[in-house]
This record gives sequence, structure tokens and C-alpha cells, in this order.
Amino acid sequence: MAHDEFGSGIAYSSDTLIVFYDEVRTKVLAITPATFRWLTGEFFVLKGQLYHGPFKLGKIDSDTIHGYTAFYVWDNQTVFYLKGPVLEADAQTFEDLGCYWARDGGNIYFQEKLIREADRASFRVFDDIFAMDRKHIYAFAGRIVAEYREDPVVLGSGYYVISGKMFFGGTEMPSVDVKTFKVLPLMQPEEKKESWAAGEPKTDEQVLAISGFTAYDARQKYKGDWCTPLKK
Repeated sequence: MAHDEFGSGIAYSSDTLIVFYDEVRTKVLAITPATFRWLTGEFFVLKGQLYHGPFKLGKIDSDTIHGYTAFYVWDNQTVFYLKGPVLEADAQTFEDLGCYWARDGGNIYFQEKLIREADRASFRVFDDIFAMDRKHIYAFAGRIVAEYREDPVVLGSGYYVISGKMFFGGTEMPSVDVKTFKVLPLMQPEEKKESWAAGEPKTDEQVLAISGFTAYDARQKYKGDWCTPLKK
């Protein structure tokens, strides 16, 4: 059985574990049912140690594991993230909230980081970009991007309006004219080819979308992607 994740992964049989990483660091290990337990994704326990792929995270007793998700594993005493222990987390009350957010009985976490500003009682995950509590709106890495007044307005294609300001993903776009801003229909490459081949009259918005733009306002056009929030 093999489990792949972002080009790496593991594969195992009843007596052999292969941990793929790269040409140099791929490992082949002997295992038995008594020494090995696969959990989920690339999380596994081998001889009392928790691993994520080739990375050893720390000691764990597989018989006392309370829970595991795509990003966390926790037992009676310790919560582990992909990179290692979440040092401040209370394993007894820990809960994965999704989208890299988590909480325990008293605190909020992003990945392995304690978010000290977050209000645990009112905290909620909005989507895979934003989370919020009664005081703040948070983006990736637990950054505070705005005071909370109302939920973000979802425009599509990664664009949001928060408190009258435009954002692409978790990054503010200060030069945007919010009043005239409009998101274009998202077109896949196949749709663009078919649209050009049909030879039908094109609206200005269709031409922009086919050309790779994702939004526009009265002043400029925008090409947004995950790595580059704003392209003119």
C-alpha cells in the first residue's frame, strides 16, 4: 500500500517500509506488525517514534493515541504537528479545526504556533484563507489583517472585501478601486481554446478572461495567482 503527498510518500508491506524523499534520502526499513503502525498520510509510528515521512517528530505510544488528522497527531500528553511537537498545546482537550487551525481548552493554534491574540471562545474558521474571532480577522500564519466588523465578502477567484478594503488571498491590495472592482469568470485552458475556436463575438470581459486576467476596476486589470497576489 502506498501513500503519496506532494511528490514524496511511503509504501509498506507486512515486513518492509519504504520512505520516499529524494534519490539520496529514500530509506528501506524492516518492520513487523509489533513495531510499525501507519496512521494517515505520511504519519506513522515505528519502534515508539512518530514520523512524518522521513522526519522523526518524537516519542509516542501508539496505544495511547487519542486522534490524528492530515496535520496533527496527539496522545495523552503531546500534540505533534508535521514538523514536531506543539509545545504549548494541551493534548487532553486538543481539537483540529481544519485549514491548519486548531484549539485546546484555552488557546488557538495555527500549525504549531500559539496565536496569543486569539479569543478562544469566539474563534471560528471562515474558509481556507481566513479565520476570525470577535476582535480580529486572521490570515495565513495567524497574521491579523483587520479588526473584525463583519465576515469577509467572498467575490470569487481568491478576491475578498474586508471592511471596505480589497484582498487577494490574505494580502491587501491597497491600489484597487473597490467601488468599480469586478471579478471575471474563471476560464480553464480548454474553455479558452474552445471560445477562440468558435469564432463567436467576444465581450470585453470575455477577452480579458481569455487573456488570463482575473479581475479589473476602473483604473487597471489584474492577474492573480497563489504565489503573486497582484500583477498588472
